[in-house]
Amino acid sequence: KLAGVHDVHVHPAPQPPPSRLAPVPPEDEVVAEALPSALCLHVRLHVDKEISLRRRVGRLVDPEDAQNVNASFHLEFDPPPEDDTALCARLVKAPDPDNADLLTRISSYSDERALLTSWLSRFGGILAPIDATDVIETVFDSVNAAVEQRILALTPPEPEPEPEAEPEEETVEVELPAEGEEGEEGEEAAGGEEAVEEEDVEIPPRPFAPVEVHVDVANMLLEQWDGSEAQFELNMRRLLRAVRDDHRKAVNWVALTRNGYLDMLQRPSWEKQKLVYAFQAMFNSIDMEVRVIEETKNELHERAGDLQNSLWELADAQREEAEAERAAVMEDTYVTDGSKMMVSYLVEILQQEVHRYQATECVLRDYHYSRAGKQVPVETAEPLNLVEMYVADEFAGNPFELEEEEESALTDDDKEALGQLKAAIDKSTDTLCVSPDFPEPGTEGDVEGDAAVPGLLKGLKVEEDLFNARAGALVRRGREVIEDMRRREGQLHARMDALLGARFRAEMEGVKALVKEIKTRIESGERLLHELKLNVSDFVMDEDSLTYAIVPKPAPLEAREQLPPFCLSTTQLAKMAAWLQSAAPGGQVLLEVLVGVFHRAAALAGLKLLPAEWIPLAPSKLRALLVSYQTGDRVGFVPCVDWRRVMYSLANLPEPTVEQLKKLLAAAKGKGGSVEAMPRAAAAAVEMWFEKMAPPESLQDENGQTVFKGHQQALLKSAVLDMFTRSNGTVNILHLVLYACSSTQGGGGVE
Repeated sequence: KLAGVHDVHVHPAPQPPPSRLAPVPPEDEVVAEALPSALCLHVRLHVDKEISLRRRVGRLVDPEDAQNVNASFHLEFDPPPEDDTALCARLVKAPDPDNADLLTRISSYSDERALLTSWLSRFGGILAPIDATDVIETVFDSVNAAVEQRILALTPPEPEPEPEAEPEEETVEVELPAEGEEGEEGEEAAGGEEAVEEEDVEIPPRPFAPVEVHVDVANMLLEQWDGSEAQFELNMRRLLRAVRDDHRKAVNWVALTRNGYLDMLQRPSWEKQKLVYAFQAMFNSIDMEVRVIEETKNELHERAGDLQNSLWELADAQREEAEAERAAVMEDTYVTDGSKMMVSYLVEILQQEVHRYQATECVLRDYHYSRAGKQVPVETAEPLNLVEMYVADEFAGNPFELEEEEESALTDDDKEALGQLKAAIDKSTDTLCVSPDFPEPGTEGDVEGDAAVPGLLKGLKVEEDLFNARAGALVRRGREVIEDMRRREGQLHARMDALLGARFRAEMEGVKALVKEIKTRIESGERLLHELKLNVSDFVMDEDSLTYAIVPKPAPLEAREQLPPFCLSTTQLAKMAAWLQSAAPGGQVLLEVLVGVFHRAAALAGLKLLPAEWIPLAPSKLRALLVSYQTGDRVGFVPCVDWRRVMYSLANLPEPTVEQLKKLLAAAKGKGGSVEAMPRAAAAAVEMWFEKMAPPESLQDENGQTVFKGHQQALLKSAVLDMFTRSNGTVNILHLVLYACSSTQGGGGVE
């Protein structure tokens, strides 16, 4: 559309009006000629969805192969050598952060494949589908054959030399005047020449003879042209990519909002199920002899009514929450902001078109003036900065006008934004497209300026028409994208209304069915033997489950520790130490490997391996944090990180004094054996410096959970010993003392 090409594949030929007697004549199939394109060949490698998934999930890497020479293997397609047991033991699953997005990208490719095929068909036979499920060598041979076949098709045959025709001799017959005739004819001829000299004779204009452009001027103009076109192409690629990305983000936002709202509506309510369980337990606890009494039945009917009212109150509260969420989505300005950003991109695209037009105009004028042998004008047009005028709101106040009775999803904000784009286009056309009209036939010699230069005016007119066509396509494209975003937003609002209404209507019916079943059992005097459930909006009677007793109370909540930000609790220290011990028992690990471990631990939010402050940290921030612990910067050594030092600093232990560390070392030596390899039981008997401190203050929160304002000392000692425990079960007390000395000197800590 930006190129101004009329697409015959999109607009079908008009059909005559239908006839009541004869059937409609079939539409004549119009075979469109292949459009010119720089695309020579489009190779499409086709792989089944199942094979793509199998190729994706079975990859293995060697963490010790820093240069990645032979690090990549596959469980199914490229298994590691079985005789190399050491290599097989080192191999780990390849990190794949985009695995969750694979199915989405396969689905997007399946949806857009037909449109891409239709678009490529307009340029001739450039599409070459190839089956890529075979081995690499076979696929390469197929691709090579397709390339050679396309090259052969694009290579024109060499023309056969034509035999040179022999020149024919022309014979000229000259008729001499007869004797006696020369006198009268000669006098008449002389008289005619005198008459011609006396009259005004109109001399025909001399034909235009172009002057050869100097090679230096030609090279300079060619360099200017190539530079402007290359810059134009680079900027246009960037801006068009930004337009597509913003459009895709708006579509994804609509989809994510819809799915999130649906998940909220389908979220189960445990408060309702607790009421149902409590009522069923009370109902089944009544003796069978008492059930037949009329007063008991009346009481149970009243309680069933109270249960129904309580369930409806909870349903109303959920409905109000869902309506508030729907109102927040409808008031969200994401699409409005996106439409304004889209228009800003289109204005910048228009600015690139203006730059290209002005550069092309200068090249055309210099070339044609040089070709005509005239002095090139020194004055150039002042650059037109539309972006600066757009930012200064010079185009505001001109809303986009629609035709009468034209349906559109545009809002007032969208019309204002598109109106600014239309005003920018009008400003550019009024400023740039000012070339003079073609002179009337016969008056070419009387004109001056650009009109007097042969060929220049025609080139300027062509560039003006092209600029107007591309500028008009910008408005149409901007309106299409913004209207698509608005239609999707409207569909989202309608879908949310439909989901909300259907969800709570079904819930009302489910509550009615539950109460009806209870009242039926009241009248029959039976127990509710099977478990009753309210699954979101459905009433379910689980016939595989019998219930009589009240649901037991939930287990008490595990005590938690209140620590400074980014500091690990004792439970987190123990889990991370166990994980890192299995990955690097010696303590030394590559920086990138440790960054990956912390990033994966933060991503597993359900396991709570790290505090909540670590979850939003990107790998770059984790790398900047852990690089301060890096060691081994000498030449010939690979920089590594001692994860025990990192874990010790994140434990937020109280800093010991030198005397406390000396006593700790002396107590460890008193147990006998080496302080670098003490048995775990003997190391646990050594008293640590933080055990002598007062226990942390504890309190109960509103949920009845115990909160400690600090580490639990008993668990903290076990977690610290885990960090310095080797694979053989011994503890290196000397390393513990050394890391404690480092923290005392200010060498550790998250800061």
